[in-house]
Amino acid sequence: MRASKVQVVTDKKGIPLIIRDTELFHIELWRSEAGIEFFDNYYLAFSFERGLYVEVTHKPVYPPEFSEGAGELYQGSLSLDQLDEKALRKLRNSKSLERIRAKVREVVQRLAENLDELFFDLKAGE
Repeated sequence: MRASKVQVVTDKKGIPLIIRDTELFHIELWRSEAGIEFFDNYYLAFSFERGLYVEVTHKPVYPPEFSEGAGELYQGSLSLDQLDEKALRKLRNSKSLERIRAKVREVVQRLAENLDELFFDLKAGE
């Protein structure tokens, strides 16, 4: 399991908040009514608050005659039950779930070890 494909986002105190797979598992190309094409890139993420979800980056691909706003990037999130069958199938076939699961397990184990150390340090100070 290559941990470099997974990013851990922490708060200022170093407490993990989000674990994000940096490899996308699905790309969707679609066109708006105005004729502008969009790429939606799907990434699996785990939040210690929200659980498992999908981050979607939404990037417009403007025709050459449009110079304004080129390259703007929007980001949103979806729950797994909001994915269509095609996206779910791609998620199942990717290694994203395994990478996230392994990293969550590693982070939780590290937190438990730190908690044990803190507990024993407090116990020794009595």
